[in-house]
Amino acid sequence: MPYINVMRKFECYLQYYKFIFQMRYPLFLLILFLIFSCEEKPELKMNIKTVKTNLNLNNNRYLKEYHPEKIGQEVEIQFVKNKNNNKLYGIMSCSYISNFILDNKDFSFETFRCDSNIPVYVHFENNISEKYKLLVTKNPKSKSNYFKIGFKKIIFLNKYYSFESFWEKVENKKYEILWSEPIKFEN
Repeated sequence: MPYINVMRKFECYLQYYKFIFQMRYPLFLLILFLIFSCEEKPELKMNIKTVKTNLNLNNNRYLKEYHPEKIGQEVEIQFVKNKNNNKLYGIMSCSYISNFILDNKDFSFETFRCDSNIPVYVHFENNISEKYKLLVTKNPKSKSNYFKIGFKKIIFLNKYYSFESFWEKVENKKYEILWSEPIKFEN
């Protein structure tokens, strides 16, 4: 008789643990799935596309007039923001190049003359911004072929900002920098 009772208890425990295991295993998988599938999307990202390469004094009026010794590459930047992001990013209306920096001293942005230049917001339509074109030039003596573009994320809490508050944030470096992936300079 005691043998039968022990076997019944064992069978009962076995069924209990089998039930627990069956319930825990899917739950464990579900938790793992949720942890790894809930990757946080960035609040703002830059899509960068090279538009024109091998720009020089023969095929670019600006380089011919101001920097005949340099070679250039035109890139186009478009911002994509997360749907949950409602931040206002400040940028200059004409000299928007001042909102961008480069990580490599062998490269520089070429700037153009602007008359009516004021801070504005990056305008997003369906979470995609307009396109910003930048002319990147390379020091002719440089052996480097890669650079990154950084965007100074100047954020305003509301739409009622002033010109002074924009420049205060710029001068005091009260911004984060959003860096691109490395970009190849095509010679």
